[in-house]
Amino acid sequence: MLKKNLIFGLSALILILLNPSTGSSKGGPITLEEPFSPEHITSLPLEIRQIIANECKEPRATREFFSYRDGTSEIVLHYEHLLCGISNVFCTPKVCLHQVYGRSAQGKYTLIQSFYATQPEAEH
Repeated sequence: MLKKNLIFGLSALILILLNPSTGSSKGGPITLEEPFSPEHITSLPLEIRQIIANECKEPRATREFFSYRDGTSEIVLHYEHLLCGISNVFCTPKVCLHQVYGRSAQGKYTLIQSFYATQPEAEH
Protein backbone atom coordinates (compact mmCIF):
# COMPACT_ATOMS: atom_id res chain seq x y z
CA MET A 1 0.00 0.00 0.00
CA LEU A 2 2.82 2.40 0.86
CA LYS A 3 4.48 1.59 -2.46
CA LYS A 4 1.26 2.44 -4.38
CA ASN A 5 0.90 5.78 -2.54
CA LEU A 6 4.53 6.65 -3.24
CA ILE A 7 4.17 5.85 -6.93
CA PHE A 8 0.91 7.81 -7.13
CA GLY A 9 2.48 10.83 -5.38
CA LEU A 10 5.55 10.81 -7.62
CA SER A 11 3.39 10.44 -10.72
CA ALA A 12 1.27 13.42 -9.66
CA LEU A 13 4.38 15.50 -8.98
CA ILE A 14 5.87 14.64 -12.38
CA LEU A 15 2.61 15.57 -14.14
CA ILE A 16 2.51 18.91 -12.33
CA LEU A 17 6.14 19.71 -13.17
CA LEU A 18 5.81 18.67 -16.82
CA ASN A 19 2.46 20.39 -17.47
CA PRO A 20 3.27 23.48 -19.56
CA SER A 21 -0.04 25.16 -18.72
CA THR A 22 0.71 25.41 -15.00
CA GLY A 23 1.57 29.01 -14.13
CA SER A 24 1.77 30.27 -17.69
CA SER A 25 -0.27 30.83 -20.82
CA LYS A 26 0.50 30.92 -24.50
CA GLY A 27 1.88 34.45 -24.15
CA GLY A 28 4.21 33.58 -21.32
CA PRO A 29 4.06 33.71 -17.57
CA ILE A 30 1.28 35.62 -15.88
CA THR A 31 2.53 38.65 -13.99
CA LEU A 32 0.39 40.73 -11.69
CA GLU A 33 1.99 44.15 -11.90
CA GLU A 34 0.50 46.90 -9.81
CA PRO A 35 -0.41 49.82 -12.12
CA PHE A 36 0.92 52.48 -9.71
CA SER A 37 4.44 51.50 -8.71
CA PRO A 38 7.61 53.26 -7.49
CA GLU A 39 9.56 51.33 -10.15
CA HIS A 40 8.00 53.50 -12.87
CA ILE A 41 9.84 56.48 -11.37
CA THR A 42 13.23 54.87 -10.73
CA SER A 43 14.07 54.78 -14.44
CA LEU A 44 13.96 58.59 -14.65
CA PRO A 45 17.20 60.59 -14.50
CA LEU A 46 18.40 61.34 -10.97
CA GLU A 47 17.71 65.07 -11.08
CA ILE A 48 14.05 64.49 -12.06
CA ARG A 49 13.63 61.77 -9.41
CA GLN A 50 14.95 64.17 -6.77
CA ILE A 51 12.46 66.88 -7.79
CA ILE A 52 9.58 64.40 -7.60
CA ALA A 53 10.78 63.12 -4.22
CA ASN A 54 10.88 66.72 -2.87
CA GLU A 55 7.33 67.39 -4.07
CA CYS A 56 5.69 64.05 -3.37
CA LYS A 57 5.66 61.70 -0.40
CA GLU A 58 5.76 58.03 -1.44
CA PRO A 59 5.59 58.65 -5.22
CA ARG A 60 4.09 55.89 -7.36
CA ALA A 61 3.33 56.12 -11.07
CA THR A 62 1.97 54.18 -14.00
CA ARG A 63 4.02 53.46 -17.11
CA GLU A 64 2.37 56.46 -18.78
CA PHE A 65 3.80 58.96 -16.26
CA PHE A 66 6.64 60.01 -18.52
CA SER A 67 7.50 59.90 -22.19
CA TYR A 68 10.49 60.93 -24.25
CA ARG A 69 10.18 63.55 -26.95
CA ASP A 70 12.86 64.21 -29.57
CA GLY A 71 14.66 60.96 -28.82
CA THR A 72 15.91 61.37 -25.28
CA SER A 73 16.57 65.11 -25.24
CA GLU A 74 13.19 65.94 -23.64
CA ILE A 75 11.14 64.12 -21.02
CA VAL A 76 7.45 64.95 -20.57
CA LEU A 77 5.84 64.18 -17.21
CA HIS A 78 2.08 63.54 -17.12
CA TYR A 79 1.04 64.04 -13.49
CA GLU A 80 -2.38 62.41 -13.94
CA HIS A 81 -0.38 59.16 -13.81
CA LEU A 82 1.35 59.95 -10.48
CA LEU A 83 0.15 59.28 -6.95
CA CYS A 84 1.66 60.80 -3.84
CA GLY A 85 0.79 58.27 -1.18
CA ILE A 86 -2.86 57.62 -2.02
CA SER A 87 -3.78 60.92 -3.66
CA ASN A 88 -3.04 62.87 -6.79
CA VAL A 89 -2.16 66.36 -5.56
CA PHE A 90 -1.17 67.66 -9.01
CA CYS A 91 -4.62 67.46 -10.57
CA THR A 92 -7.99 69.13 -10.24
CA PRO A 93 -11.15 67.41 -11.49
CA LYS A 94 -10.50 68.90 -14.95
CA VAL A 95 -6.78 69.57 -15.41
CA CYS A 96 -3.43 68.04 -14.46
CA LEU A 97 0.10 69.33 -14.29
CA HIS A 98 2.46 68.48 -17.16
CA GLN A 99 6.16 69.32 -17.22
CA VAL A 100 8.80 69.15 -19.91
CA TYR A 101 12.44 68.66 -18.95
CA GLY A 102 15.20 69.27 -21.47
CA ARG A 103 18.69 67.76 -21.45
CA SER A 104 21.56 70.25 -21.38
CA ALA A 105 24.87 69.88 -23.18
CA GLN A 106 26.27 68.51 -19.91
CA GLY A 107 23.60 65.78 -19.91
CA LYS A 108 21.54 67.13 -16.99
CA TYR A 109 17.78 67.60 -17.24
CA THR A 110 16.19 70.92 -16.26
CA LEU A 111 12.61 72.15 -16.32
CA ILE A 112 11.85 74.02 -19.54
CA GLN A 113 8.04 74.11 -19.50
CA SER A 114 5.27 73.60 -16.94
CA PHE A 115 1.56 73.74 -17.81
CA TYR A 116 -1.86 72.33 -16.97
CA ALA A 117 -3.69 70.22 -19.52
CA THR A 118 -7.21 68.84 -19.62
CA GLN A 119 -7.57 65.31 -18.34
CA PRO A 120 -8.87 62.88 -20.97
CA GLU A 121 -11.84 61.92 -18.75
CA ALA A 122 -12.79 65.60 -18.31
CA GLU A 123 -13.00 66.24 -22.06
CA HIS A 124 -16.38 64.50 -22.36
